[in-house]
Parts: sequence; C-alpha cells; structure tokens
Amino acid sequence: MPLTLDRLRSLTTQAHARAEAARTVAEQTAQQKAKQRAKRHRLLADQIIERIELRAEKAALREERECVVLRLRTPRDFCYTGPVRPDTLTGVARLVWDDLAHLPLTLREWDDGVGMKGGWDMVLQW
Repeated sequence: MPLTLDRLRSLTTQAHARAEAARTVAEQTAQQKAKQRAKRHRLLADQIIERIELRAEKAALREERECVVLRLRTPRDFCYTGPVRPDTLTGVARLVWDDLAHLPLTLREWDDGVGMKGGWDMVLQW
C-alpha cells in the first residue's frame, strides 16, 4: 500500500486509540491496586487496635500507665519532614491514629542511648 496522507492520518488515529486504551487499562489497574492497598491497611489497622487491650493489660501488670500502640517506620508510616506529627502519618498509622483520636495518644521519639537505633512510637497513655 503506498504511503499517503490519508494512510498517515489513519495510522495516527489508530495509535491514539491504542494509547487511550492503554491509559484506561493503566488507570483501572491503579485504582484496583489502591482499593486493595486500602483494604489491607484497614485490616492491619483493625488488628493493631484489637491488640491494644492486651498491651494495656500487660503494661498495667508492670505498673505502667502507657503502652506502645505502634512502632512507626518511614516511609511506611510517616513522611519524614522533621518531627513526626499526626498530619505526617500515612497508611495504617494514619488509620490507627484517626480511629483512636478520642484517646490520649502521643507520638514519641526514642533512641537506644548510643545513637545506633532510633525512631518514633505511637503511645497510648492513661
């Protein structure tokens, strides 16, 4: 088939149609993955919240008035831009914080005392 202007236009139209179809599939795949991720996060948050009573009971037996709800990890649980604040929490940590907002939660920095290990904990106090 000889190369003509109509043939080039047809090829361009077909290429645009294929590209649009590929974008649609990519968007649908991304939406599915986001829904699955949100579902996994919700499940994990619910499991963490379910364990709080047991952690609190164990802390009370040690005569403590606080327990670690969640040890935070970056970038999984927060966007590191300095001190961790509730508005920097992401994923499961954000869900747990929001679900327990009515309780006295704090975000506490910790280290091992020699500078080798450190991080942040979500702590429930009573």
